Amino acid sequence: GAGAVAALPGLSVRKDPKLGNIVVDKRGMTVYRFKKDSAWPMKSACTGACLDKWPVLAPVAKSDTAGIIKKGFVTFNRPDGLKQQ
Repeated sequence: GAGAVAALPGLSVRKDPKLGNIVVDKRGMTVYRFKKDSAWPMKSACTGACLDKWPVLAPVAKSDTAGIIKKGFVTFNRPDGLKQQ
């Protein structure tokens, strides 16, 4: 229920019956990775209309995650001034 989701840390892993383990935010919304983003140098390929449909995940402290591998969990500055994880 909604109460259980509110008690979750910033990000956590939830078991989906069809997809298996998925990463969700505090509201239980699935967090997606955009394959076109560049890991090095860190750069987001999602701009303009893409951002309207897929808003940037607000940075979450590594300590505010549950069941997520911390390696590669980084925050970087986007050209539009937002921080992205």
